[in-house]
Amino acid sequence: MTAADLKDISKKLLTYVTVTSPELTDRQMADYYLADAEAYKKTVEALPKDKRYDSDGNQLSESELYNNAANSIAANQMDYSEDEKKAIYLFSQLNSVGNFATGNIQTDPLSDTQVAVIASASKELPGISISTSWDRKVLETSLSSIVGTVSSEKSGLPAEEVDAYLKKGYSLNDRVGTSYLEKQYEEVLQGKRTVKEIHLDKHGDMESVENIEEGSKGKNIKLTIDLAFQDSVDSLLKELF
Repeated sequence: MTAADLKDISKKLLTYVTVTSPELTDRQMADYYLADAEAYKKTVEALPKDKRYDSDGNQLSESELYNNAANSIAANQMDYSEDEKKAIYLFSQLNSVGNFATGNIQTDPLSDTQVAVIASASKELPGISISTSWDRKVLETSLSSIVGTVSSEKSGLPAEEVDAYLKKGYSLNDRVGTSYLEKQYEEVLQGKRTVKEIHLDKHGDMESVENIEEGSKGKNIKLTIDLAFQDSVDSLLKELF
């Protein structure tokens, strides 16, 4: 699926969901602008020579060209309306999901009616389906501070560890442990992803899918620390100090 396809889907999806005050980066808006093949072509052609060719006169790689093109987009080319910014917010999430991977798209809470309508609009929204989300709630105890935190769907993978997580099969908007026990035991709590082999025909269309490795649910972690004893000690220390 091309960036142009994702751009079209994001516009259609916006007619079914609501998005409130999305916060966008310049790169997200530039990616949306360049999703138009003609706009991308013109942008690359307008780049100075040293942004298109190396010192030996060889054309730069596609990824280097794209980055240079994205960095060259002027602010007045990204003067989007509020509705367009909402579409960009959806597009950036769709665009962050790897080929044949599954990702979560964050919107405002959906009503029962919206869920039913989206579920029935599969032809207009290829690849889009309804799923539930979750939130981690840490109880207030003397051990709360060592439990740690989990990233949100919006922040996704920590920027400094993106490459490492992607190599393990994570998607950019996956939620992961970011501190203490949540981070230390991330792979245990996260579970194991199903590994599939996808066969394509000569046109690049999916022909068949074969399960190579079955996935499994994440495991629970049970600490050996006596919570009642720890609470008593914590309470005593607060009284004395």
